[in-house]
This record gives sequence, structure tokens and C-alpha cells, in this order.
Amino acid sequence: MITKPSPDHLYSLPIAFPLRLQQAQLQKTDARESYLTLLWIMARTPCGSWPGDQHFGFREFFHDVLKDGLSEEQRTRLIDTTVKNINTVMVGLDLRDYCVDSLALEGPPKELQGFERARWLNQSMEAYGVTLTVRERSSDRAYGYSL
Repeated sequence: MITKPSPDHLYSLPIAFPLRLQQAQLQKTDARESYLTLLWIMARTPCGSWPGDQHFGFREFFHDVLKDGLSEEQRTRLIDTTVKNINTVMVGLDLRDYCVDSLALEGPPKELQGFERARWLNQSMEAYGVTLTVRERSSDRAYGYSL
């Protein structure tokens, strides 16, 4: 006789990382690709919106780091804090093979002023030039990735 697992049992089953859906099928991916996919998801998720970790997500970073009036020191501190939070989330998810070393964002062209600058800043995250440097912990090889 085949027994059907209870719903409570299904929620406690571990999910092995790395996984992805393709054409409604669950498939394995390599660890680096999965890590980058998760970073892509985090970049589009508001910080604190995932109950599993208060630091998951960094969508606000893109707007905050480009605010007028921030000093270079404040921008650097915001970047460092965001990188630290990303790595903390990854360790919390037991993803320890890679870490983010740096996060760079291309700001608006200097010649944009007033309304044009505001419009540029309010565009979607995909329009920003975002580069993450991801390091493989076991070999210290670093890779640059654009989000």
C-alpha cells in the first residue's frame, strides 16, 4: 500500500541547492549559476520582504546609493553594508562556495540635471549598470557579473 505524505511532512523536506525550473520541470544547475540567479532575485527584491531573513533583498540599494547629497564616504559605507548583508544571507542559506567582494553601480550621466536626472533615477533597476564581483572561496578566483 502506498501512503501519501502529510502536508506537514512536505513542508519539512529539504530542498537541495542548486535547482531551477525550466519549462515547468525542476532541473539541477551548477553552483555558480544558481548563486548568480539568487543574486539576481535578491537585486529585485525589497530588503526585509522575505520572512526567512531580514536582509534578503537589496532593491532599495540602487535608488539609495545614487541619492543627491551623499558623500563618497556615505556611498562607500552603503555599498559595504549591502555587500556584507548579501554575504550574510548566503551564509544563512548555507551557500558558502562563493561570496560577493564588491558591488558597483553606474550612476546617471553627469550632464543630466533636474527632471531628466530624476527620470533616469526612477527607471527600473535593469537600466542601471550594475556589476558584482563574486569570488570563489576555495580558489580565490573572482568573476565580474552584470545584473
